[in-house]
Amino acid sequence: MDPFANVPVTYHLRDAEDGQLAKLLEHFDANEVPSGSSQSSRRRKRCRNLWICKPGENSNRGYGITIVNNRNQLVDMANGLISNRHTLIVQKYIEDPFL
Repeated sequence: MDPFANVPVTYHLRDAEDGQLAKLLEHFDANEVPSGSSQSSRRRKRCRNLWICKPGENSNRGYGITIVNNRNQLVDMANGLISNRHTLIVQKYIEDPFL
């Protein structure tokens, strides 16, 4: 059994030019369920497009970990950390885990 088979989608944002932010935003947009869509309200509640953002270095005891569900908030957080020469780990929250 592959221990990495169940790792959520993960992006390591290092700088604005490496393309990871663009890939992340593309994935974010693909998972967004429009409020006026014909999909059931049950599906919209289950698919909340939540992302866990963590500092890429010097992280311990949960400091700096944030849950994001808004595209603009995600972009602002990524640009802020990258401009301060820090990196950011962004992982898709597993909304319906099989425990």
